[in-house]
Parts: sequence; C-alpha cells; structure tokens
Amino acid sequence: AGLHMDGKWYRVKVNATIDETTVAAKIVDFGDFTMIPLENLQPLWPQFRNLPMQAMGASLADIVAANGDWCTEDTVWFSERVVNSQFVAKIRDVTYDPLDDNVRISVSLIDTSHPTTDIYIEKQLVEEKRAVYLCV
Repeated sequence: AGLHMDGKWYRVKVNATIDETTVAAKIVDFGDFTMIPLENLQPLWPQFRNLPMQAMGASLADIVAANGDWCTEDTVWFSERVVNSQFVAKIRDVTYDPLDDNVRISVSLIDTSHPTTDIYIEKQLVEEKRAVYLCV
C-alpha cells in the first residue's frame, strides 16, 4: 500500500526504484502512476492482497499512430475528445501477460450521444489522418 500525496492509502504496484528514497508505482485500482517515498509504503493488509486490480491497460482496436507514435497534437486531440465524456466500449480483444501479471484489453470506443449516429473514435482518428488501420 502507498500513501498518496492526497493523504489516502491506495493499493500500489511498485514498478521501479527512482533513487534511494523513492519508487515509481502504479495505483492499481485507478491506473494512475505516481512517485512515492519509501517511508510512505507498507505491506498491504492480507484481506486486500487477492482482490483483482480495478484498472487495466487498454488500447483502441485495430489502429496505430499514423506516424509510428502518437504526437503531442494527437494526444491533445484525444484528451479533448474523450475526457469527461461517456462512451460505450466494445471489447475486441483481451490478452494476458503472465510475466507481469497484467491483463490488457483492446476496445472500440463509441460515442452514442447523437440520436441517430454512433461515432467510433478509432474511425475518427483514421479519418483525420492521425491513425491508420492495422492489417488484419
């Protein structure tokens, strides 16, 4: 467990040591990453050790960045398009990596706020030439 700067304890997974006094950790129930001083870590109480993580990695299905990696403008566009909005997520694929004990999902994000048209975010990214479809 890690004591966050907001004063609350969270379940964390330590990913790396930053220096002698600080670690990089993922808050497993929210997906956020944070740096935590070693003095703010403690063993997780046994009753919470076997609960599944509530946050998992996800990516948009069937697309990749058009230029090989997402640029700042693409990231800003995506954030402005999706943050504080509601979507239907259609799970397209689920993979499990036993090496790091992580599940990752691939989804289609669908904006259903328009009364007659569903808008697929990955299709918008391709139409705006920010992404290209994977060959499947």
